[in-house]
Amino acid sequence: MNAVHEGLIIANHGYRLVIETVDGRSIPGTSRKSLGSVVCGDHVQWQASADGAGVVIAVHPRTAMLARPDQRGIAKPVCANLDQIAVVGLMQPDSGVLTTSERARIDAYLAAAEMLSIDALLIINKIDLLTPVATAHAQKKLTPYRDAGYKVILTSARSAAGMGTGMDELRAHLAGKRSVLVGESGAGKSSLTQLLLPDRDIRIGELSTRLERGKHTTTVAMLFRLPGGGDIIDSPGVREFHLGTVEPSALAHAFREFRPHLGNCRYRDCRHLSEPDCALSEAATAGQLSPERLESYRAIVLGDGRRSRHSGD
Repeated sequence: MNAVHEGLIIANHGYRLVIETVDGRSIPGTSRKSLGSVVCGDHVQWQASADGAGVVIAVHPRTAMLARPDQRGIAKPVCANLDQIAVVGLMQPDSGVLTTSERARIDAYLAAAEMLSIDALLIINKIDLLTPVATAHAQKKLTPYRDAGYKVILTSARSAAGMGTGMDELRAHLAGKRSVLVGESGAGKSSLTQLLLPDRDIRIGELSTRLERGKHTTTVAMLFRLPGGGDIIDSPGVREFHLGTVEPSALAHAFREFRPHLGNCRYRDCRHLSEPDCALSEAATAGQLSPERLESYRAIVLGDGRRSRHSGD
């Protein structure tokens, strides 16, 4: 009987997979069609095929799984068994503020982390581009996230020593966790990953060879082991991530600082949009919570902030 082995999916492109074996080798593989989608981070059982590749025969139960609806509204897994979502964002260089679309995107990811009951990390990158005035303003604008209990790290891939700014702090908060790294095109995600993984290009080449994709890696999801412990997943699926249909009550609860005010509205089924005597609106007016965060919540409820169409860095 063909022996059954344990493994971890560290790369996938359609039905092509790369399986990390228990002894640290990486081998090409496929999966049984009856299993459906097999994604980065899946813990699996596999058997060797005649050509030495692996065939996934079972997927162990997933814990936190990031999924996004397809065109038919059916949730499709993007990556599995996460501990953390690490969101990379940019402040405007001259003003030190987040654009409305950038803030809505960040807040959607943070809400997703809350609904998955996993950690979230906010990384503000390219701080070397900010003027001194913009830097001070940026710190003020980030206060609501810190007050809500989110860890905010300011980073830049550029520094005089070539080691980057904020990288030690970032490594410390990635260590020991499986994180998916997400961010808008141009946010500098690849530059940060390069500093975290000096041999990143070599690893990509090796995984691409096993996927038989050559250098065409733009649609390949990959999991990288960090030197200091922990994993990073880079998946093209999260570049078009959106929350899909979420009940306003569940979404409001996913905004941490909203929770003390929930249940205090005039109407029990208040959606916190334009209803009279809404406790969230009153709290925002009174300066007890961020009007910008409330604006993001409303954009997601109305569908404007639900989808994130971006690709690349």
